[in-house]
Amino acid sequence: MNLLWQPPAPDHVPPERMVDFDFFHIPAGVTDPAEIWHDLVRRDVPRIFYTPHNGGHWVFLDYDDIVEGYRNHETFSTYQTPIPPIEPFPVVQPQGVDPPAHNVFRRLLAPLFTPVAVRAMGDELRGRAARLIEGFADCGRCDFIGDFAARFPTGTFLYLFGLPEERLDEFLVLANVFFRSTDPAERAQNLNDIYAVLETLFREKQANPGPDIASTIVTACDADGQPHAWEDILNCGFLLFVAGLDTVTNTMAYIWRYLATTPAARAFSGATGRSRCLSSRD
Repeated sequence: MNLLWQPPAPDHVPPERMVDFDFFHIPAGVTDPAEIWHDLVRRDVPRIFYTPHNGGHWVFLDYDDIVEGYRNHETFSTYQTPIPPIEPFPVVQPQGVDPPAHNVFRRLLAPLFTPVAVRAMGDELRGRAARLIEGFADCGRCDFIGDFAARFPTGTFLYLFGLPEERLDEFLVLANVFFRSTDPAERAQNLNDIYAVLETLFREKQANPGPDIASTIVTACDADGQPHAWEDILNCGFLLFVAGLDTVTNTMAYIWRYLATTPAARAFSGATGRSRCLSSRD
């Protein structure tokens, strides 16, 4: 592959592993962003390659390599991994630290998201979904992302985290800048804005804890019975904030797009749903 331009390759990257690839760039006429990844496979680029774009980073294309990358922290550290780089960037807890340090907040958060804990949210989740659907059902149509996929998981996260849901639109803007802006100044200001929200939230929960995730984090103690460092509390909140405001929206978009374009999958999911309803009646 001929590169039009590239910065000097890192010393440890062989030339055959360098590929001119920018995952933020979607070519004209491409309506499915996933096609930019499929195109790499069709072009038979190396299954592990290095791109000079967005600060320079590695790209894995095979599932087994991705799994190994996540598991092998000695070779593939999770420390400071945003693309493009943001300086200064917080050391997010627990995703941005390697074992054994990541276990501190992982043990704190894991019980909140077990299958049992999630099933207990069922009535709340169904009620929220129904209310959103009722808002556009009479129109006979909707913008799936704007009317449902962005608002359903984000509103739910704010509820679980203890943030005011009337600020939903404001938080959606913050998440959108964080995940999609490539402007360094805008991204740096975005970090400050998010941390200002978290500082206020955790101070309020510290004084008046409730049955929410933010209260669980701010009132937890370390192995010595002492409160966690305030910076770590904010960094844990930051991870949950940006993850809860965008990733589920994107996942839902791909699921519904697949259903919309795959009649066999729609038929299967419809039949499965009907059988479950009949089982529940029995």
